[in-house]
Amino acid sequence: MFSPWRTTLRLLRTSARPQSTLAHVDGAVATSAGLAPNVGLVHASSSSSALAPRKSQSPAVLIIPPAEDPLLSYFTSMLLRNGNRHKASRIVTLTLQQIHALTHSPPLPILREAVSLASPSVKIVTHKKSAKNVPTPFALGDKQRTRMAIKWILKESDSRGERNVADRLARVIFDIIRGDGNVLKKKDELHRLAVANRSNARVRL
Repeated sequence: MFSPWRTTLRLLRTSARPQSTLAHVDGAVATSAGLAPNVGLVHASSSSSALAPRKSQSPAVLIIPPAEDPLLSYFTSMLLRNGNRHKASRIVTLTLQQIHALTHSPPLPILREAVSLASPSVKIVTHKKSAKNVPTPFALGDKQRTRMAIKWILKESDSRGERNVADRLARVIFDIIRGDGNVLKKKDELHRLAVANRSNARVRL
C-alpha cells in the first residue's frame, strides 16, 4: 500500500547520503542504462566548451588604392582642350616624367607640393559701392584653392619659351618647388592685397 510518509523518509535518507554515494548511484544507473558512467557530471563543462561557438577572427584589412589619383584627374580635366582627354592625359604623364628627370625623385609628391605652395587662401572680388570699386577678399575652399593654383600654373606655362607643353609645365612646377617663379609672386601679391583690404571682408581675416 502506498504511503506518503514512507516516500518522504526515503527522500530524506537519500539527501542525507554523502556526495560520493550519490555519484556512485548515478554511475550505476547510467551503466545499467547502457551509458558511460558520470557522463553528465564529469564531462558537462568540457562538452559545453566544445559546443560553444568560436570567436570569428577579424578580417584582414585590405587597402585598395584608387583607380586614378584625384589630383591628376583634376589636372587633366583643366588641361583638356576640344574634348581630347587622351591627349591631356599623355601631357600629364610626360610632365611627370620631366619632373622626375629634373628632380630625380618621385614626381607625384612633388606635384602635390607645388600645387599646395601655389594655392592661395583668398580671392579678391571687386564690386561697386557708392560709385567706387571696392575690392573685397573672400576665403577659398580646398577645391577652389587647387583650381586657382593649377590655373596659374597652366597660364604661366603658356608664357614660357619651351616648345613642348610637358617641358613647360615641368619647369614651372620645378620653379615653384625652388621658391621662385611668377606663380608664387602672384600668390604673394594677392595675399598682400587681401590684407590691405581686410576691412572690406565680411569675415575678418
